[in-house]
Amino acid sequence: MEAIALGRKAHAAPPGAVVLKGGALGRRFASSSEPVVLFSKQRGDRTEGTMQIVLPVEEANPKAAWLVLTMYDWDQSGEGEVYLNGRKLAVPTSRLSNGRDYIFPPVAVPAGWLKFGPEPNVLRFVYKSTAGFIVKKAEITVSDAPSAAGP
Repeated sequence: MEAIALGRKAHAAPPGAVVLKGGALGRRFASSSEPVVLFSKQRGDRTEGTMQIVLPVEEANPKAAWLVLTMYDWDQSGEGEVYLNGRKLAVPTSRLSNGRDYIFPPVAVPAGWLKFGPEPNVLRFVYKSTAGFIVKKAEITVSDAPSAAGP
């Protein structure tokens, strides 16, 4: 459990809370979906896949939000596309993901794109070219701190 410094005392962060850059608090929610495999022969004829993340209604109207993806081999421009609730996201590629799992830097997401309550946020991953990629994990972090710098 992470500790949060308040004045001179350190307090335990509430369950599910994360300390963001600059010390602001946020809450992280992970997808419980299976990995999306759009890689090489494992892909077969499949050209897209989805993951879902449910955000509790109590978290509605955050001031800031980010998507963090753990992907395998998302290392070339034009490899694929990522959509959140039908809106295309600019997820940069990284050579560090070539042939291994890599946790990508947080991608800021407009809070107005998110759904809260029982309807899930749908991440859609589309294969475009090269050998493909695998999405292992997806998380959305939300914060009420307007100047939060991300997870």
